[in-house]
Amino acid sequence: GEDLRCLVKEQGPQPEKDVAFWALQLLSALEYLHGQNPPVLHRDFSPDNIMLKESGEICIIDFGAANHFVGTATGTMIGKQCYIAPEQLR
Repeated sequence: GEDLRCLVKEQGPQPEKDVAFWALQLLSALEYLHGQNPPVLHRDFSPDNIMLKESGEICIIDFGAANHFVGTATGTMIGKQCYIAPEQLR
């Protein structure tokens, strides 16, 4: 497949119906990850780490920064600043 950053760079903005389809798939994947015990946080969720398979389905890759959520964790910020959740920046 191809990552979404490359896809948009090469082909420009994508049709709204395709983006909505991908968004639903991503939400389902995140719901699954966050529903684990303990929850799994990707920590680098960006277009670079979202692949579009030839079938048209989305796949999340690069779990190198992923971590189990620990409520008291502090430390180094991981991920791309422009895609980090506001609560992580705080």
